[in-house]
Amino acid sequence: MKRISDFLLAGGKLSTPAIVNLLLSSSFGLNAIFYGAWLGYSIGIWALIIQCAWSVSFFLLIPAARRFSSITSLHDFLGRQFDPKTKLIAALCSLVGISYFVVWEMNIALSTITSLLPNTAFVIGFFATLTIVFTLLFGLRGNAFIDTYINLIKILILLAICALAIGHLFSLPTETVHHSIFPSFGAVIANLGIMGFITNIVFNVTWQFVDNSSWQTVIAGAKTSSRSTARNLKYSGLFIFMTVNLLSSIIGISLAHQSNVTPDTILSMTSGFTAQYSFLLPAGIIILSITSMMSLVDGMLLTSALTIHMDIMPKKLLAKLDEKKRMKLIQLSIIVVGLLSIWGIEFILQAFRVNLFDFLYIIVISQLSLIGPVVVGLYAKGKKNRWMWMPIVLALIVGFGSIAMGTITGSKELVDGAGTFCVITSLVTAWIIQQAYSKHTLA
Repeated sequence: MKRISDFLLAGGKLSTPAIVNLLLSSSFGLNAIFYGAWLGYSIGIWALIIQCAWSVSFFLLIPAARRFSSITSLHDFLGRQFDPKTKLIAALCSLVGISYFVVWEMNIALSTITSLLPNTAFVIGFFATLTIVFTLLFGLRGNAFIDTYINLIKILILLAICALAIGHLFSLPTETVHHSIFPSFGAVIANLGIMGFITNIVFNVTWQFVDNSSWQTVIAGAKTSSRSTARNLKYSGLFIFMTVNLLSSIIGISLAHQSNVTPDTILSMTSGFTAQYSFLLPAGIIILSITSMMSLVDGMLLTSALTIHMDIMPKKLLAKLDEKKRMKLIQLSIIVVGLLSIWGIEFILQAFRVNLFDFLYIIVISQLSLIGPVVVGLYAKGKKNRWMWMPIVLALIVGFGSIAMGTITGSKELVDGAGTFCVITSLVTAWIIQQAYSKHTLA
C-alpha cells in the first residue's frame, strides 16, 4: 500500500519546511485571523497569553515525538492504546468536527468578501472546487508544496496590514496607545468573562492533542527520527505564534480605540488607517480570504479521507480491495466530503432555517472530548483497557449539556465554560478509568 501511504502521509518522510507549512496552514485559516484580531481588539496584550497557549500545545506534544512513527492517525493511536470502539467513536467525533469546520471557514470567507466582490458565491465555489481538485490529484505532498506559496502570500498581506496598523496606533495620543495595548484585567473579564478567558486558554492549549489534521501532518515527517519530529513541532509552534497569532492580534489592538467594530467587520475596519492605500485594501482582503480558505480546507479534506479510510471503514471490507480500488475509494471520499462540507451542510441548515453560527460548538466539543484518552494514552503508564470510549461519550454529554442548559437558562458562564467542562470531564474520567482498570488487572 505504498501509494496510499504516500498520498495520505507522504510516506512519513516530509521535510521540516513542508511540515511547518502544513501545520501553519491548519492554524492560518480566516477563522484564526478574525479570532486573533478580535482577541486583540477585546483584551489587548492579554490576547497574546491565549495565542501563546496555541503554540504551547505543539511543545507539549514533543515528549511523545517517538509515538508518531508507528501510527497512521490520532484514532489509530487510540485504537492501539485501547480498543477498536474507542478508535471508531473518536474518528466519528473528528469527522463531524472537521466537516463542520470546513463549512464554518467557507461561510466566513463568503461573508467577509460579499461586499467587496461581485458574484462572491461563484468565486468562493470556484476556488473551493479547485482545492478539491488539487487535493484529489496530489495528496499531502502536493498540499505541502502549494501551501508553501499560499502561506507566503498570506503572511505578506498580514505584514502589510500590520505595519500600517502599528503606524496608525502610534500616531494616536499616548494615553490611547497605552489603553489599547494594556487594558486592565477587569476589562478582560468584562469583555470575555472569567469562564470565557479560561476556556479560550484551555481550548488553545489542548487543540493539537485532538486535531487529527495536525497528527496527520506530524506523522508525515515522523519516519526520519523522533528528533526531527520534535524539531518540527518546536519550529511550528514558534513560527505560528510569530505569524498569524501575533500579527492578527496586533491588527486587533490597533482598533481597540474604536467603538463600532464587530467580529465580522474587524478586517474591513482597517480601512480607517489605510486611506492612502484604500484601493489595495479590498484586493488584499479578498486574496487573504480566498487563500486562507484554500490552505485550511485542503488539509481538512485530506484528514477526512484518512479518517474515513483508515479509521472508520471496516478492515474486512478494505482487505477485499486492491490498492487501485482503495485509492479510488479515498479520492471518492475527498469528493463526497468536499461536496457535503462545502455545500451540503449549508443547504441543510438553510432548509431548516437554522443559523450556522448557532452550532459553532459542534467543532469544539466534538473534538475536545477526545483529550482524556489521548493524554492517558500518551503519558500514563498501565495496561490498555477497553473502556476508554466512555470519557469521550461523557465529555460530549457534559459539553453539549452545558451549552443547552446555558442557552435555556440564559447563563453565559455555562455556555462559555462548555469547552472547559468538556475537557475536565474527559481528563478526569479517563484517569479514573485507567487507574481502576490497572488496579483490577494487577489484582
